[in-house]
Amino acid sequence: MKYLLVLAALLAAAWALPSKQMNAQEIVDFVNNKEGGTWKAKLNPRFANMNNEQIKKMLGARRRHDNPHNKVKLQPKFTGDLDSIPASFDARSAWGNCADVIATIADQSACGSCWAVSAASVMSDRICIGTNGKTKMTVGSNDLISCCFDCGFGCQGGWPDEAFYSWTSAGVVTGSSYKLDQGCQPYPFPECEHHIDKTTYPKCPSDIYDTPQCKKSCQASYTAKSYSQDKTYGQMPAFYSMDNAGVQNEIMKNGPVVFTYDVYEDFINYQSGVYQHTTGKFLGGHAVRAIGWGTENGVDYWLIANSWNEDWGDNGYFKIIRGVDNCGIEEEISAAIYKP
Repeated sequence: MKYLLVLAALLAAAWALPSKQMNAQEIVDFVNNKEGGTWKAKLNPRFANMNNEQIKKMLGARRRHDNPHNKVKLQPKFTGDLDSIPASFDARSAWGNCADVIATIADQSACGSCWAVSAASVMSDRICIGTNGKTKMTVGSNDLISCCFDCGFGCQGGWPDEAFYSWTSAGVVTGSSYKLDQGCQPYPFPECEHHIDKTTYPKCPSDIYDTPQCKKSCQASYTAKSYSQDKTYGQMPAFYSMDNAGVQNEIMKNGPVVFTYDVYEDFINYQSGVYQHTTGKFLGGHAVRAIGWGTENGVDYWLIANSWNEDWGDNGYFKIIRGVDNCGIEEEISAAIYKP
């Protein structure tokens, strides 16, 4: 009966979608005026001046069913005590000695590398968590973008699952954001304003960057270790699908995970509240880092860190409705544990 009610609610929401193509302002107005809406939108002038093909390039996650060498084996469904899972959880407060690492909001710049950026952020979180805050190193996503050929196509998109497999087999070197310029291989592209009319960073270029050439060496200024010596490694990759309790248990025990989901036009304009797809065309797949969950005004949500810098959304974060697989958010979850 519960599933029938959920299905009925989803069908009702679909029937409520407008039939005509809307521009960015009309999408924002539709979201904000929708009766019973759970989130607020704000027109992003950057987004309004980009066409959908340009926006698609700012995403980059590919789905498991499109992976010709998919070798994912899902974790067994959670059979533990549901009462052990709290009503809310935030990794930043759960591991206070790693709060500064977990609270970092990345910027993928004009590169469809969300799959690598989100995976590397989770790796960094889990290194800190796995060492009780003693090791705070940032894993470099550029090593995945340029040298993990099974992962996908660099700035043209890839699979987060493969990024974690690569961490457990080939390892990934350290790095940092472009502006910090630290570690073996810092991120190769500068931070930029994606969709918000702010001036913290320069406007993002309209064209996507080329994927960097694979270089198995560290930048000249980094002399602490060689490329091979600098590698960090993971172990026990974990993959989930439609097992929310299992995912919550994973986050509670080991730290943030990567979610892959579908992005629609309305999401780009997210400002606050608990997002659920309301209107707009499909744009592409996106990979993000989930750090917790909770409930707002009676609506259960996942707490997510995006990779479009802290000027986007709610200081770089967003909430998305939990428990109904909105936008396929609960179908593809991946992570791995740090191997000291």
